Amino acid sequence: MMRGSESMNFVLDNGECCGGEQWISNKAKERHFHVGYGHDSCRSTSMPHITTYINDVDKKGITPSMLLEKKVMSTKEHFLIYTNSHCIGFREDAFVRIAIAFKEKLVYNGGKCNGTKVSNHLLQKQLEDVRNIKAYGGHERSLHFQNKDMNKKFRFCLVMENTKIDGYISEKILNAFLGGCIPIYYGSEDIFQIFNRNAFIYYNVSDPTTALDWISHLEMNHTAYDEVMNESILVYGRDTIENYLALNGTLKTKIREMVKRETAYKG
Repeated sequence: MMRGSESMNFVLDNGECCGGEQWISNKAKERHFHVGYGHDSCRSTSMPHITTYINDVDKKGITPSMLLEKKVMSTKEHFLIYTNSHCIGFREDAFVRIAIAFKEKLVYNGGKCNGTKVSNHLLQKQLEDVRNIKAYGGHERSLHFQNKDMNKKFRFCLVMENTKIDGYISEKILNAFLGGCIPIYYGSEDIFQIFNRNAFIYYNVSDPTTALDWISHLEMNHTAYDEVMNESILVYGRDTIENYLALNGTLKTKIREMVKRETAYKG
């Protein structure tokens, strides 16, 4: 997305359509300022995708201040839901691993992805014996802004990013928190700068054992589950909103300083 005049344009890049590639075009850098995933530099300002998502009030009915309110609690009627329609191998693997580890419980898919596109050959063979995967409510596909409501009946929500790149944090974990379930997340470890690490489970795709053990512990121990649910969502409350989620906060100051430095340099 381009903003501004020909002499000073902004590329607003949420990372959704870039296939995981960093913003490295020298030609683009010569002409534009970059605002989005990645790191701060002389011509770029880091802003996670979740910032634009949470400030789009007209479409989502969500505001940053909602993350400071008393936490929503799901009905806890069902065990786990996975709502993706872009079927990526490591996400499919995680869903199937959870289904196998908790074969006595139903695990639901709320999007068109249902574990059939696993990348692990061993899991592919084991999938033949998996009988506890079920489509939720007959949904074949979900829209991302509907996931918050879909999550409200589940104890856990599998919310893994499309890829793991610095600065890329989408709306997935937000919809889990606002739906009242415990997020099971994979993506950039920048997530720990925004969201309280004690309020969700980080699923390491290279070593999923820790996450699977923690899910099992919380599922068997209701007191431990409630303790996680009672954790605050944000790391530093209002300061986190100011630094990462508010368009008129630190982000605005950083963009102004970036432009000011470039203008002074050219002058």
